[in-house]
Parts: sequence; C-alpha cells; structure tokens
Amino acid sequence: MPTIAQANALPVHILQSDIKAMLDCSMFGNLLLGMYTMIYAWTVYLCISKGKPSKNTTVIVALSLLYLFCLADSGLHWWQLDLFFVTDDATRASIYVSVSSPPGISHLMDNVFTFCTVVIADALMIWRCYYVWNRRILVIFVPVLLFVIETGIFLASIIYISVLKAKPNGKQGLKINDIESAGYFLSAFTSLLATALIAWRIHTISQESGRSRRRFSNIIEIVVQSALLYSLALLIQGIAFTIPFTSLETRDFALVRYAKIILTYVSGIAPTVMVARVCLEADTTYDITVSAPPLSDMQFKHPKTIQTQASDTRVQNFSDAGSADSLKGLEKNI
Repeated sequence: MPTIAQANALPVHILQSDIKAMLDCSMFGNLLLGMYTMIYAWTVYLCISKGKPSKNTTVIVALSLLYLFCLADSGLHWWQLDLFFVTDDATRASIYVSVSSPPGISHLMDNVFTFCTVVIADALMIWRCYYVWNRRILVIFVPVLLFVIETGIFLASIIYISVLKAKPNGKQGLKINDIESAGYFLSAFTSLLATALIAWRIHTISQESGRSRRRFSNIIEIVVQSALLYSLALLIQGIAFTIPFTSLETRDFALVRYAKIILTYVSGIAPTVMVARVCLEADTTYDITVSAPPLSDMQFKHPKTIQTQASDTRVQNFSDAGSADSLKGLEKNI
C-alpha cells in the first residue's frame, strides 16, 4: 500500500494515468450494464413468450443470477467512486493512494462477484451439455471435474484473501494473482470443452435430417461464437494477472482493471445473448415432408413392388420424424 509521501514522489503523469484508468473503467462498466440490462430483459421475455416458462426455469434463474451479480458489482464500483473522489479527494496523491489500495472489503467482494459470474456461466454451459447429450453423466465427467477444480481454486483465493484481511503485501499479492490466473485459464478450457461437446452432438444429430442441417449449423455457430467471446475474456484476464505489476507501469494497471470489468459483464452477456439467439432461431418450423416415389402414368407396377415402396416411405417418414424430435429436444436444452 503506497503512502502519501510515496505518491507525491511519483511523476504526475503516473498519478493521472492510474486515476483516469479507474474512472474510465467505471464509466465503461456503466455502459456495459446499460446494454446488459436491455439484453437481459429481452432474453427473459423471449424465454417466457416463445416457450413454456416451467421448462425454461433453470435457464431464467441462471441468467437472473448472472445479472444480479453484475448489478452488485456495478453498485460496488459506484461506492468506490464516492470513496475515491469524495471522501479521499484532498489531493491528487490521496486519490491515487485510495485507488491503488481500496478498502479490504471492496477488494474481496469485487473478486467474489467476478468469481460467481464465471462459475455460474460455466455451470450453465455444462448443464446444457448434460441435457444435449440426453443426460449421459459419463460424457460430462471431464467438464464437471474441471469445473470442481476451478471452483476450488476460486474458493482458495477468496479464503486466502480473507485470511490476509484483504491487505496482502507484494509477494502475497503475486501469489493471489497466480492462483486466480490458474482458475481463469482452467475456466476457459472447461468452457471450450463443453462447447465442443455440444457442437459435436448437434452436428451428429443434424446429419440424420438433411433438411435441417443448415438450420442447426446456425445454432452451432451461435454456441461457438458465444463460447469463444467468453473464453477470450477469460484468457485476457488470466494473462493480465500473470504480468508482474509495479507502480510505474500504468498500462499494466489499466489492463488489469479493464480485463476484470470486461470479464464480469461478458460472463453474463455472452450466455444471455446465446439464449436469445437460439430462441429466435427456434421460431422457424421444421420442413420434413417426405413424398412417395412417383410412379409412371400407366402404373405398370407389380403389387409387391408397390407395397415395398409404401413400406420404405413409411420407414423414411418415421426416421425423419425421429430426427426432427431429436433436434427439437436439442433446441429446448440449449
């Protein structure tokens, strides 16, 4: 924790850069919260209006928890701004000291809110994978194992910070950053693995119905795009925490602040947008109409041949209908 004397000894541009990064990051978070609020409200409306709310309860609850944690994080940053620029506004140096060393409880809660959004987003992805694979526990064993380890890492970080009363020294701070970086990297791998399993399942089932292949390739794109955005935010956050930080590296301070605020909101926005896009994609209807093979105008066919063709047609209709039911079941669980 820098002192007022140490802050006064630093160049003015260092103080200004770090204070500006904190203020700009908070304003950027407010912009993301406004966008997120509209997306969340629209997605919940789609979940209720496009299907049975009872079947979408788990998804709605998960999305609501993500939104509430992001809202709580925004409220925490609002309180921090009041502290930095109202309570500790005597000099530029006092503001810098306050920005560099916020109260322990705010530092702890900031981590808790970010970890909760990441854990819920990963749990929601694994839950989708579980249902898309017809509740096959063996398929999701590895993602669940990684998820448990990831959650344990985040809990270890919170416990360690609490033991230190949220006032770690330099070496302890680097150790906390290493622990959290491992959690973020593991979370990115968990998300990508669950996404790959979902995409493979959709691709495999959609091959049974050629008429729906294009439609479900769009759903694969939606799932993959959402997961890549979320995983990219996790990787950036993990990389930002592995960079050694000094008071003279203003770019590192800005990177850590922006990476964390982006990850917090992307953890909520990415799965919410994916649910909304899948709901809109599900509005289209299946076109699985199979006609019997045409006969000649003279109908010069043997009765057994005609009977065999009719049987083949019924089998084809049954197969396509089964594919449609399977694909509809996949839609409901994404």
